[in-house]
Amino acid sequence: MSDAVKKFERLPRNVLPSKYILDIDVDLEQLKFESCANIELTVFERTDTIVLNCVGLTIKSISLSQDGAPDVPLRYTLNAELQKLTVQCDRVLEEGRRAVLTITFCGHFNKVIRGAFYQEERRGAAPVYGVATQFEACDARRAFPCWDEPDIKAQFDMSITAPADKTVLSNTDPRAETDLGNGRKRVDFKTTPKMSTYLVAFVVGEYDFVETHDSNGVRMRVYAPKSRAEDGRFALDVAAKALAFFASFFSVQYPLEKMDLVALNDLSFGAMENWGLVTFKNAWLLVDNESSASHRQLVAEVVCHELAHQWFGNLVTLAWWSELWLNEGFAQWIGYLACHHIFPHFHIWTTFVTEELTRAMSLDCLSSSHALQVPLEDPDTIKEVFDAISYSKGACFVRMLFELVGEAAFRAGLSGYLARFQWANADTEQLAASLAHAAHDHTVVKFTRYWIYQTGYPIISVEEAKNGTTRTLSLSQTRFSLAGCSHLKSDNTWTVPVSVKFVNNDGSFVVRKFVMSAAHHEEHLSDIPEEAFLLMNPGFVGFYHVNYPLENLLALTGNIGALSVVERLNLLYDQFNICWSGKTSTETLLKLLVCLGESLKGGEEDAALWDEMMRVLQSIGYLADQCSMRGNFDRFVITLCENRMSSLGYERRENESHSSELLRETLVKTLGFAGHEPTKNFCTEKLCRFVEDTTTEQPKAPVLQVALRYADNSTCRQVLALFERLSPSDKKNDLFAALSCTRDPDLMRELLDYAMGDQCSPTHLRTLLAKMCDSSQGRELFWHFFRANLAAVDIKLGDVLHRSLSETCRKFSSLEVASALEELSKEKSFSRLQKTVAQCVEAIRLRCNTFEREEKVLVSVLSKF
Repeated sequence: MSDAVKKFERLPRNVLPSKYILDIDVDLEQLKFESCANIELTVFERTDTIVLNCVGLTIKSISLSQDGAPDVPLRYTLNAELQKLTVQCDRVLEEGRRAVLTITFCGHFNKVIRGAFYQEERRGAAPVYGVATQFEACDARRAFPCWDEPDIKAQFDMSITAPADKTVLSNTDPRAETDLGNGRKRVDFKTTPKMSTYLVAFVVGEYDFVETHDSNGVRMRVYAPKSRAEDGRFALDVAAKALAFFASFFSVQYPLEKMDLVALNDLSFGAMENWGLVTFKNAWLLVDNESSASHRQLVAEVVCHELAHQWFGNLVTLAWWSELWLNEGFAQWIGYLACHHIFPHFHIWTTFVTEELTRAMSLDCLSSSHALQVPLEDPDTIKEVFDAISYSKGACFVRMLFELVGEAAFRAGLSGYLARFQWANADTEQLAASLAHAAHDHTVVKFTRYWIYQTGYPIISVEEAKNGTTRTLSLSQTRFSLAGCSHLKSDNTWTVPVSVKFVNNDGSFVVRKFVMSAAHHEEHLSDIPEEAFLLMNPGFVGFYHVNYPLENLLALTGNIGALSVVERLNLLYDQFNICWSGKTSTETLLKLLVCLGESLKGGEEDAALWDEMMRVLQSIGYLADQCSMRGNFDRFVITLCENRMSSLGYERRENESHSSELLRETLVKTLGFAGHEPTKNFCTEKLCRFVEDTTTEQPKAPVLQVALRYADNSTCRQVLALFERLSPSDKKNDLFAALSCTRDPDLMRELLDYAMGDQCSPTHLRTLLAKMCDSSQGRELFWHFFRANLAAVDIKLGDVLHRSLSETCRKFSSLEVASALEELSKEKSFSRLQKTVAQCVEAIRLRCNTFEREEKVLVSVLSKF
């Protein structure tokens, strides 16, 4: 069918399912399945046509029975392009009648982690296979014919026949298990609640498990590859505490009898919230005694996020994928809330700023960004909005909303929303109405609309007038853009919750709050000490930048030690983006970095600020590459960081804080990549000892990355051989990520060929491509490889190709690459990536503009080092 003819349309609602009875026979030798679906239907409109989704399956037979009468004569057509199965009946189905549609079909498990897929693990010469599913967003139709839209919910009775020695799991507990003989068994699972198709799941493989119950009696297990069950203890403990926390916070109990968390070899998006059967790539679930602080925190964050979905997404589901933020943004924010509850020493809200807020702003400052609520039609384009806007900006908006209405009203509103729409679907307007009702504040709805339907965010410019102890703030807001505002709509305004902080005469901190809802706003603040300086947006809760007058900015930097770590983060990120938009210079930014570095005295939250400082430096480093000042830039980095590294030490100390461990990881990698000799020597010695005796503790990821960046070919090959011997794990991933940091072009080419093979997962290829693009030489090699192997890379990466493009192409500074990407997006096979390509192209051109504007200043500053 031509592009002109193809047009996506939602499924008709004339006939809808109430229950699927699925019988799936899994053949692990042939990697295929034979299945039968008996789908109980209700006719809502008089019709002779039934339309459902199906793709990639071979239909063997279809029959339709109604009220015990003889089968209805029918014929069917399968349109692979539209992914639809149309059943044409020879007689009309009357409204209000029930029917059963029976479909026998077969299919193959794929290796692209989409629909029903297989995973392979080698034990000696023979591969051992397992299978699992990944149905979000629209891939249940690849495993069984279904109404594959989130608002068409039904119950599911799942039966799976599989080898008798395998573990077989689904959304609910088994109600019966039958030995069929010949090494086969049949597992019949209990009926699920009413749920969307994308949340259905099954797993067949070889697993051990650890088990506990949460405080409400829910049985919980972590399934891990055999011999690694104990590595699931940390995640199991987090999960038990998180599930109970959510039940209490929402005042709604978890509705299933069990919660299983399963470690798979790989998964496109890292984890998937299938109801009662959450799947993870094993590196995001399993933790051992040698795991780093950053890895433990990652696992805790991911587990909390996925369990939050059991309410937000599973119990109450988005009406359509245009509301994706409603699933992901809420789960992201509430996941952090649970993580803070379980691990207060993680200082997780500081991490939220560096991981979520800055990530969201870095995309939303582009004119090619999109609103939280985004029109979506074609299923092929849905995966593109699984991005920093839906997840991170969504979470930032929820954080603002929580602060605006207060915890009591927020919890009451969520509880009412979940109680009203449980087992059903809802949208943004219904959530806003529930929160407004609980807060007794109708402006909550207006506030929500401003932030949900508009693209971007504001920058607030401040002018301050003093009159004794009274300050008059004159504020103006415009949409912030790295490219400037002249090409954007001039009438963009937001309802912005503004906070202003100052130090009182008694040394206490005072925060004044007000709401800005127009392009210009004047606020009078009384009883402020004459010498006090004002800080906007304390806590960095507001999703906006602040542009201070020079006098105010100097006052803030002169009192930098009085600011909290988060407030310093706020100041840094505001100034970084203002610099990149051309309002200040890189010289000012570098001076601020020095000021911040000198202000940090080893506090508990310092790691997050150092981490953000290093990200800012990385962006400046790309510019330094262009003007051949990398050596000078590296010396600047060393000057900034080496004293802190010296005081911290390379080895972990007894009773060391979580933050100190995180900071060491950041500084080791930063100094090592800058060529700091003591750091290079430390990392090289650690790697050499490990290579000589691999029974010793494997060095942490940053140490490996620094050592292998400078290692000779022989050492790299030894590490690659070790990688091949390891089973999938975070340690295996760390080895490949470290190999990806090599500066040897020949080894880079070999690794590219190697990563395209079956022995490497899509995650490994994605890691390699991202790491390569951190260096100018690597970017050049990547681009030649990518252009020459475009189709193969697309097949290998599949649903995460858009993320890989963002991780790689946005690091370029070449107008030629930008133009080539634009041409690429015009090809039919890449039309699904138009948003991503547009964002990459804009980011590249902005970097080129920044370099052109800042080259002389940067050369002048860096030449001093």
